[in-house]
Amino acid sequence: MIRKLNLLATILFLASALMAREAQAFYSVMDTGSLLKEGNYKLGVETQFVTSGDQGVNLNARMDGPITDELNWKAELGVGTTDFLAGGYVKWVPFPDVEKQPAVGLIAGALYAHYEHINEISLRVAPFISKKFGFEFGDLTPYFALPMGLRSADSSTQVPVQASFGAEFRPSAFEKINFLAEMGFDVVKAFPYFSVAATLEFDEENGIQFK
Repeated sequence: MIRKLNLLATILFLASALMAREAQAFYSVMDTGSLLKEGNYKLGVETQFVTSGDQGVNLNARMDGPITDELNWKAELGVGTTDFLAGGYVKWVPFPDVEKQPAVGLIAGALYAHYEHINEISLRVAPFISKKFGFEFGDLTPYFALPMGLRSADSSTQVPVQASFGAEFRPSAFEKINFLAEMGFDVVKAFPYFSVAATLEFDEENGIQFK
């Protein structure tokens, strides 16, 4: 556990020491510290509203699956104001959400995007923290993340950073369906956005069931 804490602290320190120049709005997180078990998967659809700069709407599809008890894989495809985007990530949660302890982890991977005749390739990392709260009407999981990375686009290399606040809600009437809302904020010359999404969990044994 000490080794995990030291590794996570090192990543956070190095990331926070970087200076940001420009961030694109499609760097959304839309996830919490929950992990999928073996044989379970998650599909999601996100609608993202870019509220400044190149204003518009992006539509992103996401799929998640398990790797180990601490790791999940993530994939996404998107179109819209951003002509096309595709990414692949790993979510690592060394500190799960248990008792009074929040989930702490990070999402890391690579992203390709095309917009305004520009091709972008970026390496992404998003440290995050989340905590689930149970209510009579359902479970609410607020989270905070700091998406950042190394971005190569238009013959330049930059280090974009955003701050993302969001929450996932599972109504007590559903077992497999979640709803999410997230806001992204300008850290240094970034684009703010607002996203809403719905996700559906399913497993290999029962397949997709809307319940």
